[in-house]
Amino acid sequence: MMKNFLYHWFYIYRKIQQQMRRIFLITMGLFYNFIVVAQDSLRVKFALESWNDVVNNLAGGIKQGTVYKGLLAFDPEITYGNVGFKGSLCYSFGKSPSKYLVGDMHTLSNIDADIPFFIFESYFFWKKNGFSLKTGIINMNEEFISCERAEYLINSSFGIPLHITHNSPVSIYPKTTIGANVLKKLDKENYLKLGIYDGFPKENKLEILKSAIHINDGLFFISEFHNKWKDNHTKIGFYHHTGSFVKVDSSKKVEPHNGFYFIMCSTIYSDIKFRLSVFSQLSRSLGNIYRHHYYLGGGLVLNINHPNEHNIKQLAFGVAYIGDRLKMQQETAIELVFAKSMGKYILFEPDVQYIVNPSGCSHSLNNALTLNFRLLFRIEKS
Repeated sequence: MMKNFLYHWFYIYRKIQQQMRRIFLITMGLFYNFIVVAQDSLRVKFALESWNDVVNNLAGGIKQGTVYKGLLAFDPEITYGNVGFKGSLCYSFGKSPSKYLVGDMHTLSNIDADIPFFIFESYFFWKKNGFSLKTGIINMNEEFISCERAEYLINSSFGIPLHITHNSPVSIYPKTTIGANVLKKLDKENYLKLGIYDGFPKENKLEILKSAIHINDGLFFISEFHNKWKDNHTKIGFYHHTGSFVKVDSSKKVEPHNGFYFIMCSTIYSDIKFRLSVFSQLSRSLGNIYRHHYYLGGGLVLNINHPNEHNIKQLAFGVAYIGDRLKMQQETAIELVFAKSMGKYILFEPDVQYIVNPSGCSHSLNNALTLNFRLLFRIEKS
């Protein structure tokens, strides 16, 4: 009887072993096929960036002197077919030139951040047939309110109008939040974009990443129509924030806010050696206003064309004005920058900015003149 029992279990063991072997072989076959297919479909790339700003305040502002501001970023991206993931992990260090030297509202350097470590982006995306969807922690300014011709200007206002960020919490550098956006290509030249993002807590004092939806703090809705004809861009958009909050530097409660914006980038002359472009920006509050109610910006950009995209030579001039009912809080930023690539991985930018009526402090300041230098190291592998 014991012999039959052992034989029975040995028989079962052999059957299980055979089935496991089959499962293993099938799994290895599927894995091999996946690897073969993935070689054509799977794409992995990453970028390492080191941003370095030296700002010298020559006159006016809070005080004269020199500060250094730096940013390190690691940006991985994985794409498989139509889907993928993109992330950005950042470390900010050094002193803020706006806080310690100039006292401006516009924020003199677009890498300025008041938090050290932060996840800037972490989202999944899907693209197919002129339609794309993103969801996760998203930098809204990547898709909305961007001005292609102003990308090498260093002042933050040329990235997104100041009055939008002052009147409603927005998911932009360095404090991004959970959201989703969709893009639909209507035809060869026209695009429609829609986005929704979580609002910040009522005290608007985010020191760590907020990775949940806070309905009581409001939601930020935005829509944009984008026309791209040849090398010209025209964008018009509307935004609305549903919540209210209290600024930490004021006891005033900020009510739900909305507004519109308009951006135009056009090439006015182009040949083999040169391209001269003009850009303009306008935004206006339509609802409740906390500080500032409109923004005007514009400038000229001269590119020295070259077939190698890593050989960048650009001279850019820009003016940004933020309007306020109180004259003491109206501010103008004037900037002239020259961007020059030095090989494949280095970009050097000498920059001059003149800030009229710096209004980031509680008391009035003299106009500030700064001489700045940016050195960007970027390594990208795929």
